[in-house]
Amino acid sequence: MIYYSSMAERVWGFRRKLFLSFFLISFAGGLPVYAQNRVREAQDFWLCPGAEAAMYSISNFAYGPSLSLGYGNRISIGFNGAFFFDGAKEVNTLELNLLFRWYILQPVSGLFLQLNGGPAFFFEDKEIFDSDSQLGVFSISLCLGWRFLLGKRFFMEACIRGGYPFIAGAGISAGLHF
Repeated sequence: MIYYSSMAERVWGFRRKLFLSFFLISFAGGLPVYAQNRVREAQDFWLCPGAEAAMYSISNFAYGPSLSLGYGNRISIGFNGAFFFDGAKEVNTLELNLLFRWYILQPVSGLFLQLNGGPAFFFEDKEIFDSDSQLGVFSISLCLGWRFLLGKRFFMEACIRGGYPFIAGAGISAGLHF
């Protein structure tokens, strides 16, 4: 315990602590505290409906709508879902994938490489939405595409992909990024 001999010493000690606290708080608040003095840029959130075709059919291509959403600039993670209708009315496919995307040339536009993985459920044509799937399998694919920016918020994408169990596919989509 500290004993002060006079009232003046107590007041001066209080003022010194108050000044030192104020100085440290003011000084520390004005300095950047990043490891490499770099301000973190905002991440991109994107949503895009599209149309895809893949060799999910027994005898020809299956085609249908898709919806993708993701988050990130240079590397994005997200979700991709597609429902493929068989042109020969043999089997339809619901594909639900997690996606990992890498923009190769620049953040959020240009050439990208994407890895998809998740379940694919197969339905006979007459049983769409009426019963459980007859068969499900793990689907994995590698996609190469290009994103074209259209103004500040809109974009279009085209891609080709290959994988299991469908061998090859292609898609086109348009969407928004924030």
